[in-house]
Amino acid sequence: MLRAVLVDFDGTLVESERANAAAYAAALGEHGVAVEAEAILPRITGRAWGDFLPELLAEAPGTEPAAVARRKRAIYPDFFRLIRPNEALADLLRATRLGSLATGLVTTAASGSTEAILDRFALRDLFDILVCGDHVSRAKPDPEGYQLAARQLGVRPEECMVIEDSETGLAAARAFGGHVLRWTSGT
Repeated sequence: MLRAVLVDFDGTLVESERANAAAYAAALGEHGVAVEAEAILPRITGRAWGDFLPELLAEAPGTEPAAVARRKRAIYPDFFRLIRPNEALADLLRATRLGSLATGLVTTAASGSTEAILDRFALRDLFDILVCGDHVSRAKPDPEGYQLAARQLGVRPEECMVIEDSETGLAAARAFGGHVLRWTSGT
């Protein structure tokens, strides 16, 4: 029996990839790496910063990926205007909240940015729990985030529907063992 719906954030609940890419491009530019947001976009989708920043910083020896990631987080709110909530999925989650299903958000994004975006678009109350990248030690495709969400909700993997958009997220959802639904935006 289905008891919980677990949802990914970037690219699923919100279309935030362009905002992320623009913020990373700006942060990289401040560290001497000139790269367009459009060129960054395919490299960051579904990946944690520790996986893609080292390759983008190959042109800037001595620049710490963590320093770029910190700067990106600091300036990210300047790019929130580029984010669009997925209204269809939000409506589905609102309908889910009327029933007896628990809901959880599972993302590799930092909790500060995630919570700020949820608040900006009035989406926080769609979820019983939030599991963000800074709540786990291993990012997707590792299933740790989904495992933590299931424990917090008191459900088993087979009682969960997981909604994801990226190959990395889908791999995490499959490794977790829940029912997996791939969400595509059509953009």
